[in-house]
Amino acid sequence: MENLKKWRKVLEIAISIGLLWLIISQFKNTEWIKLLVHAKISYVLLALVIFMAGNVMNVYKWQMIAHSLGITVSFRKAFRIYMVGAFINTFLPAGAGEIKRTLDLSKDNKEYVASFISVVLERWTGFMALLLMASVGLAIDYENFRHTQFPSILAIVGGAGILGSCVMFGAFGLVGKLKRFEALKSIVESLERIGPHFRKNLRLVIEALIITLPQPLLIIWYFQLLAQSLSLTVPLQVYYFTVPFILIISQIPISIAGIGVQEACFLAVFRPLDVPLEGIFSLSILSYAGKFASAMIGAAYYFHGTIACHGAKECPPPLAEIDEEPQKEQAALS
Repeated sequence: MENLKKWRKVLEIAISIGLLWLIISQFKNTEWIKLLVHAKISYVLLALVIFMAGNVMNVYKWQMIAHSLGITVSFRKAFRIYMVGAFINTFLPAGAGEIKRTLDLSKDNKEYVASFISVVLERWTGFMALLLMASVGLAIDYENFRHTQFPSILAIVGGAGILGSCVMFGAFGLVGKLKRFEALKSIVESLERIGPHFRKNLRLVIEALIITLPQPLLIIWYFQLLAQSLSLTVPLQVYYFTVPFILIISQIPISIAGIGVQEACFLAVFRPLDVPLEGIFSLSILSYAGKFASAMIGAAYYFHGTIACHGAKECPPPLAEIDEEPQKEQAALS
């Protein structure tokens, strides 16, 4: 298992580097570098404020979900845990930050199941809000994309999201039959244990989803400001589909922090709109500013906590050990 995890990391790094190399090799000039160097700082700073406002909204939603599940956590503590998770997600495989969040939230109360459910619901409602916005955006600007493969891809992703939701809430009794497959047995058993908790909190899910709906608008505003900082002219209605679609595809856990995959998505989605290649690539690179800022805040919290608890009995686990926590979490849920 350890060798498999190491090879997965190597593969994710290789995919990120390979995709970036293929994309950069398409450029015959360095105009994208000039665009980045001359980006309007005022727009970038305002975009970062908008990005952090989205983080604050997510933390508030997560805190509300946790409280509804019987976990008392202050907004300040929830913010710290959330940002540390964002930092870890930047450097480790997808899901590592969520595991860290679950462990930190349940550290004092030992409510492992409730903590796990709160993290899943926070991420799931965010994904569904993006999916809804992408669908609405595609309907608004369908003429620009009807001859592309994007409507079909969005339909497949949407179908997978709905099916996953039905499985998560235990809508299909046939899921239990998947236990005959040894590789899926532990996953199905975990779903059977936590499924009743999701169904019990259906009203909570709906409330969290409603709170999440404005969040994609903040992300769209973030990307629009970054485009303006690069003097790119892109109609506003285009962002309602392109931005949520790119974020959804970039979350597929095949690269480090979506690097490479995001650039490929940017090129594929914006090219039919006749946006200059150097502008597309520079916008994609600049869009990491929000993730980088969040990671730096999370890193400050993480390493400050590590230093502060030096010599204490309980300290945050090293980054190298986060990958080992799924087995511990699985045992706790059992």
